Amino acid sequence: MKKPSFVVIDFETANWMQIPCQVGIVTCINGEIVDRYQSLISLPRGVFIHPKFTEIHKITNKDLIGQPNFQQVLPIIREKLTQGYIVIAHNAGFDMSVLKRALRLHDISPFMFDYACSVDLIRSSFPGRFSKHGLGVLAKELGITFNHHDALADSEATSKVLLKCFNNDTSFNLALNSSKTRIKRFKELYDK
Repeated sequence: MKKPSFVVIDFETANWMQIPCQVGIVTCINGEIVDRYQSLISLPRGVFIHPKFTEIHKITNKDLIGQPNFQQVLPIIREKLTQGYIVIAHNAGFDMSVLKRALRLHDISPFMFDYACSVDLIRSSFPGRFSKHGLGVLAKELGITFNHHDALADSEATSKVLLKCFNNDTSFNLALNSSKTRIKRFKELYDK
């Protein structure tokens, strides 16, 4: 039986302006994690990581010295998000707004991909099954351990949560096409 295929993305941000300082992307094909990508992202001149954000994700301004900037990691991000699989993010509104803001900040045109929110997928497909829908809670309740607030670890944990919840492609596609799940097109978000 065919299993779900999707791409999961997660960003960690430097401050309340939602400037990305790390990206993690995991590709799952037929129920298997087949690719992982992670990069720290150096910040634009004059932008710094706020200490409150370092407390959360442990990334410091010093960690970003010599790391690629957003324009340098963007070709890889674009390639991974436009493979034809649905893109998933946990609390997708946040991660898509980070990507949108970064593209606009650098005056880069958007690219096309469809995305959905793993919180919406799980909440609508399994009402009452989980005490809460935060990634840490879902992972714990499903027996998944990970380093929360690391972009790659969060992407991988989201992938594992989805694979445990949707054990075949049919159940995953039914959830995606449910009236309670909103598949969105990134370019339309960008154009707003």
